[in-house]
Amino acid sequence: RHTNKDVHNYLNCTALLASIAGLGMAIDFNRGTPVKSVHAVVGYSAMTLMVLNFLGGFTMYVMGKGGALKGSLKPLHKRAGFFACIAGLMNILIALQYKQSQTSYDAETRKALHRIAYVVIFAMFNVYCCVNKFSDKLDLPKEEQSNQM
Repeated sequence: RHTNKDVHNYLNCTALLASIAGLGMAIDFNRGTPVKSVHAVVGYSAMTLMVLNFLGGFTMYVMGKGGALKGSLKPLHKRAGFFACIAGLMNILIALQYKQSQTSYDAETRKALHRIAYVVIFAMFNVYCCVNKFSDKLDLPKEEQSNQM
């Protein structure tokens, strides 16, 4: 269980850094023009939800703040994280569709786009299957942990 939490923390930090890099690229690409695409709206929304969820999780579970609210907000934290992940993966598919709708790409680019789409859809399916219920898995006391090994 402790290892799962560490993996969760590292993956969330990596996702946050990747989102910040993506936001930087979007700002550089758009050069201050208004948001015009579905890809941008979904991306900004997914990133906002992810950052808010990251800050909430970091505050409650890493810093230990929140007291009694930690237990009652855990289902919201899990669902918001799940939704942000699915929205981010969906946004990758939207970007692939935009790329494919351009007229200037060759057969190799099309094949690469299809491969990326297969991987993203497979990832979405796995995320969906792995998080089928949001049960509260409490940490076992140390005596019970040593008995299970």
